[in-house]
Amino acid sequence: MSGQELSHQPYKKRVFFTLLFTFLVILIIINVTLYLALTYYEFKDTQKTLKEIATKISQEISKENHEKLMNRSQQGSTEYQDIESYFKSVMAGNSKINDIYTMRTTSNPDELMFVVSGRDTADYNNNGEIEEDEEKAYLGEYYDTTGSPDMRLGLTEPSVDQEITYDKWGAWISGYAPLINDSGKSIGLVGVDFEATVIQQQRKNTFNTLLILDAVFLPITILVSYYLGLKLTRPFKTLAVGLEQIAKGNLKYRLPFKSRGDDRIFEDLFNKIRANAADAKKSYSDPEGIKKDSEDNQKFL
Repeated sequence: MSGQELSHQPYKKRVFFTLLFTFLVILIIINVTLYLALTYYEFKDTQKTLKEIATKISQEISKENHEKLMNRSQQGSTEYQDIESYFKSVMAGNSKINDIYTMRTTSNPDELMFVVSGRDTADYNNNGEIEEDEEKAYLGEYYDTTGSPDMRLGLTEPSVDQEITYDKWGAWISGYAPLINDSGKSIGLVGVDFEATVIQQQRKNTFNTLLILDAVFLPITILVSYYLGLKLTRPFKTLAVGLEQIAKGNLKYRLPFKSRGDDRIFEDLFNKIRANAADAKKSYSDPEGIKKDSEDNQKFL
C-alpha cells in the first residue's frame, strides 16, 4: 500500500463516520417524531372508540329500570341484572373493556354514586384472596370525582379522559356519556373503562415496530455512508496522487478524470499546478532565466 493510500485512510474514515453520524441523528429524529405522532393518534383513536361505545350503551339502557335502583340490596333485582347482563355481553365482545358502569349524582357535588357495574368480583391476580381492587363497584358506593372534570362532563355530554386516571381499582382511560330520560333530563352517566395497559401496549407495539424498521434501515445507512464516503473522497485521493507525481518531477502525469462533471475542477486545478511546475522547472534550468530571476529579486529587495 502506498503512502498516499495510507494517508488517505484517516480522511476517508472521518468522512464515513461523519456521514454515518449525520444519518443516525436524522434517523433518531425521524423515530422520535414518528413515535410521538403515532402514539398521539393511537391515543386519540382510543379516546374516540371509548366515547362511541359509551354513547351507544347509554342509548340502549332502560332509563326507567335504572331509576328504580337505589341501594345495594337491589343488586339481585331483575332491573339490575338486566342492565348488568347487557354490560357483560358488550364486554364479552371487546376484550379491551375492563368495566362498564353507570353513575348518578349525589348531594355532594364532588361525588357520584355507582349504580350498575358489569365487572365481577373475582381473584384476578390468582393469589387466593379478593383484594380491594378486585371487588365489583357495588350499588350505592360513592366515588370521589375531585380532579376528574372529564367524568363530570359526562353527565351532560359524551366525554373521555384526556390522560390516564388512577383510582383504587387501577389505572384507566375511560369514556363517558350521559343517561338522558324521556323528559330530556340527565339522570346519570355511563362509563367505559380501558385499562392503562391498553395504551401502554399500543406504545410498546409502536416502539417495537420502529425498532424493527431501524434494524432494516441501519445496514442500509451504513452502506450508503460508506458509498458516499468513497465517492466524496475519491477525487481528493486522485488529486493527491497526481500532486505526488509532480513533486517527484513527473510532469507528464495526467489525472484519470474525464473532462466533464464535477471532476473538471480537479482536473483544471491539477493542470494549472502542472503547468506552473513545468514553467518553474524550465526557468530554473535556463541560466538566463535564473539570472533574470536573480535580477528581479535584487530589484524587489
